Amino acid sequence: MQLAYARQADRIWILNVGDLKPLEIPITHFMDLAYDTPKWGYSTVPEWLSHWATREFGPQYAENISSIVDRYGMYAARRKYELLDPTVYSVNNYNEADAVLAQWSTLANDAQAIYDKLDSATQIPFFEMVLHPILAGQIVTEIYVGAAKNIHYVEQKRNSANTVAQSVLSLFNQDHALTQRYHDLLNGKWNHMLDQTHLGYDYWQQPMRNALPPLAWVQELETSLAGNIGVGIEASNATVSGDDNYHSLSSDTLTLPPMDRYGPKTRWIDIFARGPAECSWTIASSKPYITVSPSTGTSGGNGTDTRVFLSVDWASVNNSTTVNLNVNSSCGSAWGNYGPPTIQLPIVNTAIPSNFSGFVESDRHLSIEAEHTSLSTSVSGVSYLTLPGLGRTLSGVTLSPVLAPSQSIETGPVLEYDVYTFTGSARVNVTLFITAALNQMGSTRPLKYAVGFDGDLGEVQTVQFVANTTGADGAVLPAGWAGAVSDGVWGVSSGNSESLSLSLLFIVIVSQVSGMCRS
Repeated sequence: MQLAYARQADRIWILNVGDLKPLEIPITHFMDLAYDTPKWGYSTVPEWLSHWATREFGPQYAENISSIVDRYGMYAARRKYELLDPTVYSVNNYNEADAVLAQWSTLANDAQAIYDKLDSATQIPFFEMVLHPILAGQIVTEIYVGAAKNIHYVEQKRNSANTVAQSVLSLFNQDHALTQRYHDLLNGKWNHMLDQTHLGYDYWQQPMRNALPPLAWVQELETSLAGNIGVGIEASNATVSGDDNYHSLSSDTLTLPPMDRYGPKTRWIDIFARGPAECSWTIASSKPYITVSPSTGTSGGNGTDTRVFLSVDWASVNNSTTVNLNVNSSCGSAWGNYGPPTIQLPIVNTAIPSNFSGFVESDRHLSIEAEHTSLSTSVSGVSYLTLPGLGRTLSGVTLSPVLAPSQSIETGPVLEYDVYTFTGSARVNVTLFITAALNQMGSTRPLKYAVGFDGDLGEVQTVQFVANTTGADGAVLPAGWAGAVSDGVWGVSSGNSESLSLSLLFIVIVSQVSGMCRS
């Protein structure tokens, strides 16, 4: 709407909304923007939500409701529900899937707490507009993450693969019950409103019936050839003891990602049952500065999978090394035909100057939110504006005003980020996640960004991330558009992200950019 208003398209709009009832909030927001566009700038979504919540539910919980709806918008926009599948969130890397589930759980609890405080009459519209979308989004996300864990656990031959499969079936039924709860409100006033299927998409059109992704079971009445205890690690599909596709033949050793002072505070090891026998286990570190929590447990029988967290007392670390973590059990059937496993943890003892403030490389990566700049400049009234809630985690940035002319690399506004790396002059990649925008300035001024380091304009690289369209009047969409829309960003599966060969890797989530980012 801001773009339309800037172009003086302020008389007639055509809005594709699908069903009106389930989309009351965004439609109301759109109409308010249409009525008085200048009043609602790019950063006013939280303010608008607070006004809306005050009008609908009173001032007492308005700020809480505004936060709840705002967070829901971010979580739901990460990927459209019909495009979710078990591969979207990783169950093994960066704790991504569990972190996403924790966010949904907190959001659902916050919404439920408000619902419980409302009178019975007010609970109905709150359920329809706020609580139901959140609970429904949580369930759908849990179903696909659960299916991903089931696939992963079956590969690792865990007993818990079966438990996870049953939990996905239970969530499938909860999804139906939640829909029925909505339909039963007000004596069925809105019956059939949510009849559209939403699970089991295999192409763009709705499936004819809700269906779960494939699930699998292991035979938990029999013991694995590798024994009753299995061990897996963060960022790997491999398990020990025993053989699989993911580590050397008959190897009893797995290696975790490295730890340093500036990266994750913990790494993890999973210990789990792969047979019916109950077996106790212990983990011991070869270095006293590694804390193992818990260091003992039981798998099988009444035991459960155990996630063991490793942390480092960096004050006691003097050099880079590899720490061995030995897993042992007194159970004769613990390791089957193999020996007890060893997990290796590389320790990288890096340090930065005490007066440095900024982003520090860890495990050959830096990850930076776009708004966390060290410097953001303004030139002739053109600058970068933060867009709260845009993106997958915090916010985005955009060049403002929206119709500003193309900016010069030498003299235009910049976003600067102070970074410290240990890779020296190595040539590595820069990746930017950019919202799925088209060339709204036309084919003669396609959207571009420029990236450089340390003020070296000779090293600056410029990337046109939206391809030129072809065909009469640009009727054909640019290459990669379908992937960009699915992901919500250019550069993941759209194929339009260039791998920039520069001296640093960092990830920035940004909006439409035609200026420059530099370190």
